[in-house]
Amino acid sequence: MGYIMRRQFQTLILSALLLMSLPVYAEQGVEKFDDDRSPEALKVLFIGNSFTASHNMPGIFSDLVKSSGGTRGLKIHMVAFPSYTLREHFEDSRTMHEMEQDGPWDYIVLQERSFFPIIRQKEMESACVDMDRKIRATGARTVLLETWANADQPSDQAIINQCFRNIGRKLSAKVIPAGEAWQRAIGTGKLYDTDKHHPSQAGSFLVACAVYNSLTGKDVRSVSSDTESGMGLSAGLAKQLKAFASEVGSSTPLTSLAGKKPASRSQPGAGTQTQGVSTYSWKR
Repeated sequence: MGYIMRRQFQTLILSALLLMSLPVYAEQGVEKFDDDRSPEALKVLFIGNSFTASHNMPGIFSDLVKSSGGTRGLKIHMVAFPSYTLREHFEDSRTMHEMEQDGPWDYIVLQERSFFPIIRQKEMESACVDMDRKIRATGARTVLLETWANADQPSDQAIINQCFRNIGRKLSAKVIPAGEAWQRAIGTGKLYDTDKHHPSQAGSFLVACAVYNSLTGKDVRSVSSDTESGMGLSAGLAKQLKAFASEVGSSTPLTSLAGKKPASRSQPGAGTQTQGVSTYSWKR
């Protein structure tokens, strides 16, 4: 068996084991952290799976924005289902409803299933192209959330980074370099959950910091926030994680999104999903 086939087999087996080890989630995975629908509000929709939903990462991003002292309102929603791929989101009416009927959105952040940028790059690219077409039709901008390698396969990070950069260039989409920040912060020993795959609270905080830098164009190190203490992170660790996120905040070769708003369009009717914090729990 060749190297590529061995890596594919190992990754698929690991993914199956991780899926079996996860707790049972409620079927509905739409959450609304903030829902300000005024024209001047920053409107971001996150689409992904447990990598995005762990520790309510979009909510951490929301808290960071609020703590930065800006007066702009926020509309932060998330559609995340366990182990979902972007192709599954593209074919899921719940995701499409949130994208197309519960907007408008400024940015739609896409997170692919973790092993796709390693061994299923063509499938990932095809799904991103289709999602980007839908996103552009809504007047929003596509943003790709770079993921990270498993703790026991650190060499995969270079493959992941390159895949996201290639697709980002193809789509002229911003890539949030969360995986690169993760690579720099790995020495803290605090990023992974016990499965060495999903993020710990510190890992989700790091990702939220990378999202903050990329979407606001500001430096998260200037944000004084109670978010980290509320998550049980020490002030020293939070400071380190913010620094790692800021070191790669503008490292992608694409133009920053800060200050760039998509063309305005009429707002469709509100969606049917229940507003506010949902009752389902993401353990990881």
